[in-house]
Amino acid sequence: MRVFKKSDDYVRLIAGEMLNKETSTQYWNLGKLVEVPIKGYPQLTIGNVINTFRVSCGHVFIPSSMDRQAFETRLMDTILSMEAEMAIQPLTGAHSKDTQWHTNIKIKSSLKQTAGKKEKFASYNVKRRFGKQIGYYEHARFYWSIVNINDIDYEITSNNISSSISQFVGGILYDADDITIHEHNESTFNFGRESLKGFKNIVDANIVIGDFGNPLMIELSENWQNRITDRFRNPIRNIDENNLFHADFATLKFRPVDMANNVETSTEVCSKCRSVLWGDFYAFHRFKKLPVFNDTLYVAMCPLCVHTSTNAIENEYYEVYRTTHPRDVNLMIEYADESDIKKDLYREVLKAYVDTGKGYMLIGDKYASFTKTDDYLYTSMVNDPTLQGRLICESKLVHV
Repeated sequence: MRVFKKSDDYVRLIAGEMLNKETSTQYWNLGKLVEVPIKGYPQLTIGNVINTFRVSCGHVFIPSSMDRQAFETRLMDTILSMEAEMAIQPLTGAHSKDTQWHTNIKIKSSLKQTAGKKEKFASYNVKRRFGKQIGYYEHARFYWSIVNINDIDYEITSNNISSSISQFVGGILYDADDITIHEHNESTFNFGRESLKGFKNIVDANIVIGDFGNPLMIELSENWQNRITDRFRNPIRNIDENNLFHADFATLKFRPVDMANNVETSTEVCSKCRSVLWGDFYAFHRFKKLPVFNDTLYVAMCPLCVHTSTNAIENEYYEVYRTTHPRDVNLMIEYADESDIKKDLYREVLKAYVDTGKGYMLIGDKYASFTKTDDYLYTSMVNDPTLQGRLICESKLVHV
């Protein structure tokens, strides 16, 4: 893969490299014709063996912020102009039409059209065609796929060998945002995720942060963690503090809650969502519709279930208490079935989280989060001074 950094004449640089790939000969270098063309291009030397490649499909990877159609139009005009400067005309010789076990049928055509995405030609045997699908070659002597950088497929399997060769051998990457470790005009056969500057900073952890109460209230709830997107379905509402009392947890006895298997019961979970209780929560006593005056058991409910209920559930009981479980957030983090890096992320969230308004949040002293890590890896954000030295994760901020 040939990598070009940001340059005023980047279209000409890319067009020249495309002509090199099409002819399997290096005629162009940095937008200028070389004095002595180098046949067998590109070349990969392993030991004392020189391997050469001749491809019929290539990929041009561009930043997602670029106007693809405008780029294709400029590229088509430029490559046709540069062709006219060459002593030979690419893609006009005999080319393979069909290959069987022992037969390679070649044909030669005088058709010299270059087709873009929008053009529809009666003949399929155009000289060169531009498109935007990886692994889809159409009927052209050479097919160029123009796609975003984040569409690179790093996995090489038996099902995508041809596509992988066209990406990593016939590929050209326009690194306008300086997101890779490669130099300008560098050719590499080892392009992978490790080639991305920010890859080493990505951590395999994602988190849901709520801006209501404890920021980990949603994340540490087995029920709520995966149920909401970026906002609660029902608005968070306050309850009447005048009818709310405080009680010592040790003095309360809770009604057992049937668990999902309907076999076991627990007094350590919310009676509505079955999430484990911790920190502050609510205890309800004496249900108004079924008043049992000698009932000594309380109904436990987590803050999320209470504050998102639409029917003011606290009004259905004669007594409403707020109490604090001895199991605090630190204990929940310690015993969470999560990796050490995820637990560390939890602790940093408790320090602080700041929505910068630039597409990411700063979490504590160590982390920054994006909705998708691709928004960091494949954009100029990877060079943002504020993010230097921070680990990058994915997050979802849930608003009230």
